[in-house]
Amino acid sequence: MIAAPRAVAPVETDTRHLRILVVDDEPMVREMISTALRQFGHVVLALADGEEALALFKPGFYDRVLTDRSMPKLNGDRLASLLKAQDPAQPIVLLTGFGDMMTAAGELPVGVDFVLGKPVTLRTLREALTRIPVRTLAPPADSVPVR
Repeated sequence: MIAAPRAVAPVETDTRHLRILVVDDEPMVREMISTALRQFGHVVLALADGEEALALFKPGFYDRVLTDRSMPKLNGDRLASLLKAQDPAQPIVLLTGFGDMMTAAGELPVGVDFVLGKPVTLRTLREALTRIPVRTLAPPADSVPVR
């Protein structure tokens, strides 16, 4: 479960708005994460599965991709690997209920830059975004594709 979003100040270490692709098959989780990211001041495209994310992905466009690990059709590990094949510099955060175990074991799936354990709190979500450097060459945040 994710802590309910509340109004918070934008990320202090990164004052520009990030373009973030969120991929999670659980509607409530996807909506709560997306809402929190928007409250942080970021522009979000939220999708329900890895296949849709792969089809709509544009190399060099997103500042971050946050993907659930366990999804039908195309899981987060495979999605991360396929996105990195298209764009090796794409920062990818993997969301999983096994985050603490993976971190303790030093497990980092191919293509994943950061593992974030569920349940996600606003604080850990915010910290995860600031731990990965921001791309320097990307289009304006207001140009996120609309579905």
